Amino acid sequence: MTGPVQPLGRAQLSDPSEHVSLYALLSVLVRRWRQFALASATVLLLVLAFVLVLGGYTAKSEFVPSAPASNLSKFAGIAAELGFSVGAASAGPTVDFYSDLIQSRGLLAGIAQTEYDVPHSNRATLLELYHSKGRTPEDVLNAAVRKLRGKIAVSKDVKAGTVTVETEGSSRELAEQVNRRVLDLVNEFNLHARQSLAGAERVFVEGRLHQAQQDLDSAEGDLSRFLQNNRRYQDSPTLSFEAARLQRRVDLRQQLYLSLSQAYEEARIAEVRNTPVITIVDAPEGSGEPRYRLLPAVAVGLALGCTFALALVFGVEYLDVQRRESPEVYSEFRTLRRAALGRFGGIMKR
Repeated sequence: MTGPVQPLGRAQLSDPSEHVSLYALLSVLVRRWRQFALASATVLLLVLAFVLVLGGYTAKSEFVPSAPASNLSKFAGIAAELGFSVGAASAGPTVDFYSDLIQSRGLLAGIAQTEYDVPHSNRATLLELYHSKGRTPEDVLNAAVRKLRGKIAVSKDVKAGTVTVETEGSSRELAEQVNRRVLDLVNEFNLHARQSLAGAERVFVEGRLHQAQQDLDSAEGDLSRFLQNNRRYQDSPTLSFEAARLQRRVDLRQQLYLSLSQAYEEARIAEVRNTPVITIVDAPEGSGEPRYRLLPAVAVGLALGCTFALALVFGVEYLDVQRRESPEVYSEFRTLRRAALGRFGGIMKR
């Protein structure tokens, strides 16, 4: 014969070592369904609030660096024939260079010190929005740069030659503005670098142009004097050879002079050219979106909420059973709790 069946309910939760039936667990959930629903909803709302408010937004852009052609390459071959070395033409910065440039302190400092249109507020810099602190203005700027470096992600595609920039912001508008500022500063840096290079090339070419003019005048003078002194040089093979040699020298000097003149004019134009030097494939405007998707966030919130609610419900139920079965122990706990709270309140009042 079997023994009497123990009734379902609180008694089975008093001793965790005993076998607890599924109906006993379900009865706890049914009895405390309000607490379970409230705890689950609270955690879900907290997760959604974090996603929508604290999660922020991201903006994305993509650009292709434009490789500049050096003016020196147009006359490097001719100059080499005359014994002059002007170096190899530069192929321009690579995508690796731009990746490092965007993460550099100088460019990040410029981004942090720029004012942005913040929704529902006045224009503010990232120094103010990040609430950066420090003993000196330099410390404040360094703190903002460190935080900003974690909010800008740069990826590159070496084969395609593209650079992708992703920025984070507390709002969609701020993320897009910061991303646009990154592109503007990259373009300004590149433009300034090219103008400086063009200025250096102009100075170099200008010096070589003056020398080429003098060499051409000297070669033409030698040819002119030879023709004046040898009016019938065609009758002499030796004089004909000398005339041809002097003519080749004039032609070569003239070709170098024309190349230098063209390179000089192009360097002067490049020195003041302000056209964009990066090609934007995807603009950041309109690309802002939440960092976290809503549906995955709801799923995570429900899972965390249900887990927390189950732990809370069964924990409260277990403590309630223990309080009913051991009133002396519970009374002692209440006394100790009041004493601890009293001591804590006294410390806070000092």
